[in-house]
Amino acid sequence: MKFHRFSILSLLAVLVLASAGWAGYRAKVRSNFTNESKLWFEGTSTLHDWKCEAKQVGGFVDHESSGKLKVSGAQVTIAVDDLDCGKAPMNTRMKLIMKSKENPNVVYKLQSVKESGNTLVSKGTLTVAGVTKPIGMTVTANRQANGNVVFTGSAPMKMSDFGMEAPKFLGISTGDAITVKFEVVGSASPTAAN
Repeated sequence: MKFHRFSILSLLAVLVLASAGWAGYRAKVRSNFTNESKLWFEGTSTLHDWKCEAKQVGGFVDHESSGKLKVSGAQVTIAVDDLDCGKAPMNTRMKLIMKSKENPNVVYKLQSVKESGNTLVSKGTLTVAGVTKPIGMTVTANRQANGNVVFTGSAPMKMSDFGMEAPKFLGISTGDAITVKFEVVGSASPTAAN
């Protein structure tokens, strides 16, 4: 009888511990980027500063479904032909130096991330004009009241690091250094992550 009682108590203890563990479990989900997402890069020239904006930002972020916004993966893609630098000649020049015919997309892939509050220190790879380089950046992550997840940040880079020559047009020269900036919004209706 004692053995039987011990078995039942053991089984109850296992069930209580298992249910407590399940309550703390958060599924990993994938939030695709919405149309609210923005990405642009800024640079300088001998005439004035300039900016090129992506008309559309594709990609996703993998994260835990609730609680602290723990990120496990991400990818960002923009089409070079969709970049708008404000002036047709600049758009044409930018597509040429980014070799859009051979390499139609700019792609960022997250490789690792360290979290401190809502700050993410990330490492990944960036592929531009057919050249892939490692890139690190600090990103701010927030979960909005409507369930969307928002990531903002920036990263300095040089065009020459990716084999591109800074554009020149009608005696105007642009600087080699640019800053990539973004505010990407992940959907509040995520799917199961792979």
